[in-house]
Amino acid sequence: MQNENADILSELKKLNQFNANSKKYLIVFLLLIGISIGFDIFVGNQLKYEEKKYYENKNKLLESRNDEELSLWRDIQDKLYANDIENAIKVLKKAVDEHPNNYYNQAELGDYYLRTNQPKKALEHYEKVYSLIPLEKYGKIITAIKKRLAQNS
Repeated sequence: MQNENADILSELKKLNQFNANSKKYLIVFLLLIGISIGFDIFVGNQLKYEEKKYYENKNKLLESRNDEELSLWRDIQDKLYANDIENAIKVLKKAVDEHPNNYYNQAELGDYYLRTNQPKKALEHYEKVYSLIPLEKYGKIITAIKKRLAQNS
């Protein structure tokens, strides 16, 4: 009987020691989660700020658009949905020519040129976009295009 009691006491001591170590690991784990959440909040706020600037400018652009611009944009969208890329690009080029300060159309055309491996033309449009709306993401795109052009020359 005493042997059984000694075994039980030994097991209880092991459990108590395990619980003490578990508490230490739990505290470290919770601290790491807290730091991670704090970092996510900081990064999220930065992204929200960039996004807010983007949408504020986009809303200003939409408010300032006239019926002709909206008609061109609808025409572009209709052609894209119909997978008529060639004609959509023609209309987009027309929209950029007629409304060169419309950063959204400039960015769309820049995207098209990037996707069709025409980085010099893409750079021209992204530099215009950046001059109109200097968001960090457009600056990064310009830097990447310039780096690509330097590697290819």
